[in-house]
Amino acid sequence: MSAVGVASRTFPARMLRKAIVLALAMTGLVAVVAGCAAPPPKVDARARDRVALSAELLDIADLGASRFQSMFLKYATSNTPRDQVARLALVRNEAVANMRTIALGNDPGRDLIDMYVWSCAATHVCHHRNVVLANLIPDICGETYEPIRLRVQQVAKEWIAPDRLARIDLAIDTFLDKHPDMMTAALFRMVDLKERLDPAEQPTEVFQPDDSMFSPVTDAARQLEQTRITAQQMLWMLARMPTAAGWEAQAEVALALTSEEVKALRADMSALQQHVGELSSSVDALGSTLGGDAGLRGVMREAFVRGGLVMLGLVVAGTVGALLVVRAARRGD
Repeated sequence: MSAVGVASRTFPARMLRKAIVLALAMTGLVAVVAGCAAPPPKVDARARDRVALSAELLDIADLGASRFQSMFLKYATSNTPRDQVARLALVRNEAVANMRTIALGNDPGRDLIDMYVWSCAATHVCHHRNVVLANLIPDICGETYEPIRLRVQQVAKEWIAPDRLARIDLAIDTFLDKHPDMMTAALFRMVDLKERLDPAEQPTEVFQPDDSMFSPVTDAARQLEQTRITAQQMLWMLARMPTAAGWEAQAEVALALTSEEVKALRADMSALQQHVGELSSSVDALGSTLGGDAGLRGVMREAFVRGGLVMLGLVVAGTVGALLVVRAARRGD
């Protein structure tokens, strides 16, 4: 067979293979372009990762710290009584510490529920405390607890299933109806709500572990998430530790300055200052009587001169007496 015959049979086969490859490439390109042009698939909020929710909780804690510090500065720089300002500092420190403790947990899903429970209970306590003890601290509920509660509710609606959130609300309302006279929420979380509610009063499945707000992940992915959460929380807390320590010292000093001992010392200092003022007035009056400053200086100068002459006379007399004693002793020898 001639070379021309072989080439005539091979050429169409090569062209066919190239045509097939080109067709496949064009098909893939069209699919990619169509995929880019199509709208992105809708992602359920519950499919987000735990790191994002942990960051949301840290932001809520920062919001609370900012709100409480703003109210403290407002009343500390006004004519508010010192004892109320001191107690306001304690309330600020306790509330911020509670939010930070919850936000720094190791399970963002459970931590969000705890933050939700605490914000509702703390808001109720604040309003009740203002009614019962109106002069304990200034009314800060509308500027602190209320916006924090609204922010937590907003985040909870994005992450928690509506039916479960409704059961949690029912549990909180049931508890507050049974304990309307709470004076402090402290570190009030879901576990505290469960312990203080009778089993018959607990809404169905509220207290069962449920991580359905997150998409299923492998153990390796969950470990990676936890590592990122821990690193994020450590950097966040390290940046806020100096401020937290300063607030604690500030509250202790403010509280100490309102103690009975300090009040008594202030009263003594005021009395001493009054006595010093009276003495100054007496000296001024004496100077005016003696002819002003010149007359007073003259009297003082004369007093010093006369006192000096008397002292000089005593020294001379003592010296002469000592000489006489020495001479008498020598004569006796």
